Amino acid sequence: MAAVQTLQPFIELDDRAGSKDLAPHLRHRGLEIALTRLEYGDLSFDGSGPRGPVLVGVEYKTIRDLLASMRSRRLPGYQLPGMVRRYDYYYLIVEGIVRASDDGLLEVPRGGSWTALRNSASGPGYLWREFDGYLNSLEMRGGIRIRRTASIRDTAAQVDSLARWWIKPWEDHKSVGTSIFYQPPDTIGLASFAAPSLVRQVAALLPGIGWGKSAAVENKFKTVLDMVAADQRDWETIPGIGPTIAKRAVDSLRLRKGETE
Repeated sequence: MAAVQTLQPFIELDDRAGSKDLAPHLRHRGLEIALTRLEYGDLSFDGSGPRGPVLVGVEYKTIRDLLASMRSRRLPGYQLPGMVRRYDYYYLIVEGIVRASDDGLLEVPRGGSWTALRNSASGPGYLWREFDGYLNSLEMRGGIRIRRTASIRDTAAQVDSLARWWIKPWEDHKSVGTSIFYQPPDTIGLASFAAPSLVRQVAALLPGIGWGKSAAVENKFKTVLDMVAADQRDWETIPGIGPTIAKRAVDSLRLRKGETE
């Protein structure tokens, strides 16, 4: 009996400091990676979604990185909106061990004990409630899926698990049964909760587009009629859409006469 071939994930990893530190740990787990410059997120990989191919992005932060973003607002103000536009699905991995002290401060292990994290040597400590509330807001209002890890080795294991889950055909994910009704996540972002336009709703149904890329489609076309009239070259000018996805979109929107009668 012939052996069943297993698909291997291919991961693009940002080549800047911090992100690229994951490279040896990912390679140790047998993952194929390419160091490149990613505008949003620290790594990305292709997957199989409920409507076809999808692109998955992962933002990677240590506890201190995350706390810095709470102060600068860079994550919700720039990085997360960019990930919403770029990716169909997106995750935030937060690396580090923390706990809440008896007086509500955020503590980390140090020298065999626990010490409060501070934004400077003599500055005030961070509140556990502030830290946990920030993560909850990112998850519930920003639509980002959050994973927590204890070390860089655990982070690599988490990425490995996610990439292998997503490369598996969508219909093969049966461990939770088939009774759960699938709905796409709210990817509108932190600043607005307005209902998506008709252009975006239609674009999200096209193969390979999804909710993430539908935002870029919405920026390109004013009406659904504009979408239908556009040719493949028009679609290829949209960020994140290459020739294959562009052709699928045009083919889906332009049904042959025999198929509509």
